[in-house]
Amino acid sequence: MQATKHFTTRQIAKALDVSEASVKRWCDKGLIETTRTAGGHRRIQFEGIVRYLRDRRQPLPRPEVIGLPAATGKTPRKLDRASNEIVEALEAGEEERVRRILFDLYLAGTSCTTIGDRCIAPALNTIGDRWECGDTAVYQERRACEIVRRAIHELRAAIPSPPAEAPIAIGGTLSGDPYTVPTALVELVLRECGWQASSYGIDLPVETLCRAIEEESPRLVWVSASGFASPEDLVAAFETLYERAESAGAVLVAGGRALEEGIRSRLRFTVHCDTLQHLVAFAKTIHPRESSPPD
Repeated sequence: MQATKHFTTRQIAKALDVSEASVKRWCDKGLIETTRTAGGHRRIQFEGIVRYLRDRRQPLPRPEVIGLPAATGKTPRKLDRASNEIVEALEAGEEERVRRILFDLYLAGTSCTTIGDRCIAPALNTIGDRWECGDTAVYQERRACEIVRRAIHELRAAIPSPPAEAPIAIGGTLSGDPYTVPTALVELVLRECGWQASSYGIDLPVETLCRAIEEESPRLVWVSASGFASPEDLVAAFETLYERAESAGAVLVAGGRALEEGIRSRLRFTVHCDTLQHLVAFAKTIHPRESSPPD
């Protein structure tokens, strides 16, 4: 069961094991962000209840009511162990366990940036290394990526929408790069930092990214590079993108495991980021926020 879009006060009361009157009172006080239907009934968005749970450290006796795995929020998680737990769950295809681990961390106040750098990235790197060594089957590696991609999408739904005046960031992977998770993580953490960030997916021709720069007027353009068709094609694509971004007043950010020093030294970009934390730090120099996401 995936997290649904919005809930009634009765559903939230059931999830929190409190009275509906208490939930309505919290809504009226502004503790839980609420919208109203045409008929005047309160509706609580998924992101609104998640924000309340994080801010108040409110227990969640029945997480399944709001579409989260049973027992979510009931098991303390340590970051240094979470990555290994995720690896075990991914190799076994235990999607609900992966979701539970990630939301346990997020509800406890861990930022998406930290979750990405210290949990998701190391876990997938381990899965990838085992696959290359023949210790993990191809289907397990592909399934792991799909499980993580869906979990990232769900975390994205838990993040408050950026304001209309927030700067725009766009990006994806270039032709020859089929890896979905890294660009999805970039979108996630930039949205957490208050950007209107949109990943355009994978295997993108450079021409279409250039067109997007012209039509969307982004402040930041990212390229996630976990693979590429050929070094020459990659160098040419970055040259084209850099010139187009610079002429449009945008910065070009590069990152990804494929950008080793030998190839990176041949590319043109504004900044190279080794980690999501590095990316967030750079993004904040362009668009600082009054408060940063908690770790």
